[in-house]
Amino acid sequence: MPAGELLAWARLQIGRGVAPSGERLLAEDAATAMWQQQLPLPDQRQFAGIGLSWRLARWSGVDVIAHDGGTIGQSARLRVVPERDFAVCVLTNSANGDALGDRMVAEVFDEEAGIDVPAAPAPDVDARPSGLSRHLGRYERRGVAFNVEGDDQAMRVTVIPGSDIAEFEEEPQTVDLLPADDSGDRFVARSDPAEAWWSVVFSTLPDGRPQLYSTGRVAPRVS
Repeated sequence: MPAGELLAWARLQIGRGVAPSGERLLAEDAATAMWQQQLPLPDQRQFAGIGLSWRLARWSGVDVIAHDGGTIGQSARLRVVPERDFAVCVLTNSANGDALGDRMVAEVFDEEAGIDVPAAPAPDVDARPSGLSRHLGRYERRGVAFNVEGDDQAMRVTVIPGSDIAEFEEEPQTVDLLPADDSGDRFVARSDPAEAWWSVVFSTLPDGRPQLYSTGRVAPRVS
């Protein structure tokens, strides 16, 4: 959708269910219920939890709700601060759009709202995690599989498009997982120096199954 329509959706949230026209489309408690945390996120560096569709954060003491989207060759991000009547969206049609989005959101939040956005994921060059072989295996979710290989000291991941979208995607791609801290659970990766780093976090599901969390989605380990 165009940016104006996406911001109209943000205005509906800021208005607690009242559209820009003044018409109420959602009950106030239905709108605000979407902002209530349902589960914590495995990677909490920018967002602490997930509500109903929204990712939830508190930046500079202010509640922020967020949602990102992407398809082949396009990416979008939306950040809303209901108590400040403030929203930002960035729409791109570049494979490297995430790098632009990260920078623009941070700059606009700082300059227009005085809110500091937590830094985007990046490698920690001083980190020396060990015991990484516990994460090796294949992880799958709809549309993509991740083969994690390596040893106790270093890992790499091969990203394999699922059969339902493979005809539109590039060939499987293998990249190194660089540690983001000493935990041995948090990593970043990218295939090109011009791209934004994407985060990879290993943890467990509530039932104890290992999972790989990346780009806002969970992939359980299958083998």
